Amino acid sequence: MFHEMLVNNCGENEDGYIAKTIALVNCCPSFKSFVERCSQCDPSTSEDSIRRANTSLDRIINLSVRVLNDRLFEHIRVLVVEVHRRVMTEYVRAIMRGRIICTSLKMRKRMAGRLRDEGKHLKTLFKELESSASWLDSAIPHLSEIILLEDTPSIQMEVGVLVREFPDIRRKHVSAILNIRGMTRQTERQEILNIVKDIENSDSVTRVSRDRALFAEVPVTSEVHCLNVGLSRVALTASSLFSSMRRRRRRTPTRENQDDML
Repeated sequence: MFHEMLVNNCGENEDGYIAKTIALVNCCPSFKSFVERCSQCDPSTSEDSIRRANTSLDRIINLSVRVLNDRLFEHIRVLVVEVHRRVMTEYVRAIMRGRIICTSLKMRKRMAGRLRDEGKHLKTLFKELESSASWLDSAIPHLSEIILLEDTPSIQMEVGVLVREFPDIRRKHVSAILNIRGMTRQTERQEILNIVKDIENSDSVTRVSRDRALFAEVPVTSEVHCLNVGLSRVALTASSLFSSMRRRRRRTPTRENQDDML
């Protein structure tokens, strides 16, 4: 009723609505003082009448503050949600760059633990900011588990949950995570990637609105396949071997000359 009264007086004018509400709140202290003076000037005024007058004025103040809170902070809440989504997008984007490739279980545990801790910090931060986009908070823990888990069925299950919660994820994203965890066996990789294959071939990404999309805005700039990573390591090893052989060849004539001199 309070809201309808202000709308009827101000129409669709947002500024007029807020100004009217603020003016109404500012008048309440003066009315309270007036009620108190009336009670002092007219002793016949009952305490019940004074109490009801003050209660009505307090109610007007509380309702007005609630209206101002809803109207003025609505834009701030929208901004917090957008910041939340942008921070998570950039965080996942940094992971997908694949600058770190785990070569041991110890590295995977360390990286997964770091992702898990930072995910908790971000979740706490945006919870304190009262972000309504809490659905974003599960992305980092899922990625952490995919990096940490050992057996293929467990990884498949975790990827399945990730796909259900974030239907805009694609094979290239999952492939990038598998590269980071150092999974080189193509059979295991294919078993895991098949989970998102059907979704990638469908048009489900078009049905995901922007405010519910995360991975759609995370490009995988260079999808490094583990086979290529393995070949690069072999190339580095071969290069090191050839270099050592060259050094040995250079040393051999010197030793032969020393033998001739003897």
